[in-house]
Amino acid sequence: MVDDLVSGEGSGVILPSEGDESGPDGLVFQFPVEIEVRVVAPYDPDQLVTTALDRLTAALQGLT
Repeated sequence: MVDDLVSGEGSGVILPSEGDESGPDGLVFQFPVEIEVRVVAPYDPDQLVTTALDRLTAALQGLT
């Protein structure tokens, strides 16, 4: 079955390198993701932009 896979750039499937984490079938799936970020004035004047960016960073890290 692995011989049937297209493993080029943009194919959505790559074969894992030795020691890489992979799914149950030994494949790593990659999907393009587009994220749009808008920084606006906080509702709470005491909330700093850095706090908002820290929360965004934590949320994005949670996706991996």
